Amino acid sequence: MIANKTEDFSLSFGITIGIFCIISVFTVLDWMGKIDRENINSMGSNVIYVQKIPWSLNRNLAWWDIIRWPSVSLNDYQAVLNRSAKAEVVLWLQLRPKRLNTDTQCGNDVFGCSDR
Repeated sequence: MIANKTEDFSLSFGITIGIFCIISVFTVLDWMGKIDRENINSMGSNVIYVQKIPWSLNRNLAWWDIIRWPSVSLNDYQAVLNRSAKAEVVLWLQLRPKRLNTDTQCGNDVFGCSDR
């Protein structure tokens, strides 16, 4: 009889812990999504991103088609810079990390960024 009570308590306690963990994960994911939306909204509504991978994927578009798209280059930056009459800032950001292997800075990543 004591074994049954212990087993019932363990089962109930395990289910309670599981539900708590699931609720915690959903809460954290919701909070992270809210932070991301706030960060994106803080940039304003008149921001244009030119990049290879879209932010939201279309179900009619296969990933292997996206992979074949050309990467954004410095020529694209120059085209936006030359053709946009109302742009206050045009930024080109290169996100291909290069490793520095020197005596003083071993293993640091370098990212290139340019604006007008």
